[in-house]
Amino acid sequence: MSLLPIDPTNDCKRQSTGYRWLKFNMVGGMGIGVQMLVLMALKTGLGLDYLVATLLAVEGAIVHNFLWHERFTWRRQTPIHDGVSSVS
Repeated sequence: MSLLPIDPTNDCKRQSTGYRWLKFNMVGGMGIGVQMLVLMALKTGLGLDYLVATLLAVEGAIVHNFLWHERFTWRRQTPIHDGVSSVS
């Protein structure tokens, strides 16, 4: 059982900090685009109030960024679980 956040037995090449930083910023930039597109669609397309449209656009960007970071930016740093809870 390993409680380490990174599997030390993983023989895959570790990503450099700089490369991960670029991926992190790329996802953030895409999140800005998602937020602006959703805001524009909700405000001008559906005619929602700007506060409601902004709330929904920000939430959409948060979900977008979370999913992309989980699958793209941090995919090799997922916790290792062997079916045993680490909480006693």
